[in-house]
Amino acid sequence: MHFVDELHRCANCDHFAPGRLARFIEVLGANWIGVLFLLLVTLLAVDAITLFGLLLPRFAVKLRAWALTAGGVLCVIAFAQGLRAPVVQNYEIRLAGLPPESDGTVLVLGPRMRLWRRGEIVRITLRAPQNG
Repeated sequence: MHFVDELHRCANCDHFAPGRLARFIEVLGANWIGVLFLLLVTLLAVDAITLFGLLLPRFAVKLRAWALTAGGVLCVIAFAQGLRAPVVQNYEIRLAGLPPESDGTVLVLGPRMRLWRRGEIVRITLRAPQNG
């Protein structure tokens, strides 16, 4: 509980205190929650299959060890994916009737906009049509 109190204190005092400490604690807490979630899911799957060790008591310990290993592998994959830069796609769209002051406006759509492939950041530049 002390860790949660420190995170809350640093997040609320970020404006007045050094922001690096708050950012570090926030990233550390988010990663820790992710690790716990992945380990919980793998262990819960094994326990559901073995009915918490009642079904296959001789193999339950080995299966739980394999579940922890699988959870660790998933954590390494998650960390690698989290360090990867997002994919950015550029599109140029010509719109009839676009006001001159809006020519060259750049729209950036995040991955939650669901317009194109998931996880992709889309950058759209609006252009007036060329006469000619």
